Amino acid sequence: FEVTEREGVPKGEIKLHSSEVAEHFKIRLSPGLELPKNPEEIFSLLEDLRAYMVEYYGFKPADPLYYNLISRECWGDPHKGGYASGDNLYVPEDTTFSNVAVIMHEMSHCFDSRMGFHPPWFGEGKSFPCYDQFVEETKGRYRKYLSAFSRDDRKTGRAAFKELEYGGENLFQYWGTEKFPYWRKTPDGRDLTRLGYRSSNWFCYELSRFLGPTWLRDYFTLLSRDISEKCYFMPRDRVYANSVIVDYFSRSSGKDAAAFFRSHDFHLKDIYACEAITLLCGEGDEDYITSNEGAKAVPAPDGEGKVRHLEEGSLCYAFPVS
Repeated sequence: FEVTEREGVPKGEIKLHSSEVAEHFKIRLSPGLELPKNPEEIFSLLEDLRAYMVEYYGFKPADPLYYNLISRECWGDPHKGGYASGDNLYVPEDTTFSNVAVIMHEMSHCFDSRMGFHPPWFGEGKSFPCYDQFVEETKGRYRKYLSAFSRDDRKTGRAAFKELEYGGENLFQYWGTEKFPYWRKTPDGRDLTRLGYRSSNWFCYELSRFLGPTWLRDYFTLLSRDISEKCYFMPRDRVYANSVIVDYFSRSSGKDAAAFFRSHDFHLKDIYACEAITLLCGEGDEDYITSNEGAKAVPAPDGEGKVRHLEEGSLCYAFPVS
């Protein structure tokens, strides 16, 4: 394991710790740090969070996961709570019990690598309903470290969402594209990225209320099935990508997710059945379209007619060509 300059940690010995109570985690300490006095409690918290998220998401992350504690001296940005990369979580040394929501958020990104790309509006907020539910159901030793998603948090998130309205549309849906780069500030210094995070927490919380408590598990179960059957495709164009995700929400929940997203100013393309393959998947997907040119479409097994399987096993979403 090599600490990179991007992580803001000086080179030196990296200490690795494991525990009999932690089947799925190992703790790494940046140079100069000593193991906290309560390592077993940290390991127990990590295991409990992972177990809850596995149940909530419906699948498992990589095993093991590495929990990297970084000294405040080397952390850098005091406003950044943590980050994750692959099977690694990185948090400041004093974060474990002071901000459990950050740990669950970063751990959620360790699940992401199993299910492919998702836009930031979804990827950055999906852990929040899970955390809120975890808080409500936790009755034991961690409760004193937890705080539920309050009414004030909802007001703050809704206000942030409204602040992202520009030129007659909401930039939230484009977070991570040229329209709304992942890290961005306005000329007057307003932090749009912070608005993005607040909006995503609120939006995913509202989405979970609309779709139901098993919303994420149902979504990933359907997605996992299509990925395993090699019948899943995510367009690069954001409007089309959002449309695909919303269609999965509708089919996995049995509810009209498109109506919910459109009521929150999302631009969506209608997904419909067609006799021949006529695709407009967005700029950059021409190779995919060309490689499947001439293939015949057959009805999807669910009979809804929204999705077509190509004879060779790939899935196509058919959009109206403007």
